[in-house]
Amino acid sequence: MQNKLSHIFESHGNKIAANSHAPVNLKNNDNIYWICTGKIDIFAVDPNMKRNHIARLESEEIFLGLHIDQSEIGLQAIGIVDTQIIQMTQKHFLDALQVEKVSQDAANAIDVWIQKLMTKIHQEHTALSGN
Repeated sequence: MQNKLSHIFESHGNKIAANSHAPVNLKNNDNIYWICTGKIDIFAVDPNMKRNHIARLESEEIFLGLHIDQSEIGLQAIGIVDTQIIQMTQKHFLDALQVEKVSQDAANAIDVWIQKLMTKIHQEHTALSGN
């Protein structure tokens, strides 16, 4: 599965930096990202720039920009040392899926991204509500 998705990113995307000196802002962002090597930490960032760790993503996983206009909280992706990622617009990704016919592989990869985000949110909600 992952080799098919990596082919799409390598053929149609652009390599970018995603380290502590160049975090990727995921708020109101129309891109999708492939982690070539390394790991990415996802942080919620409040207006005072305080970070709260949400998830750790592994090599050969994807993550997406999200539209969260009404929130003061942002999301940032920061790679550990030597992490390489590839970005492309979500539209170009969807177009490439039609040609490559790997929609189910992409859906599975997006499910992993959503599960990792929701796990932390669920844990914090449960802790706050006392359940």
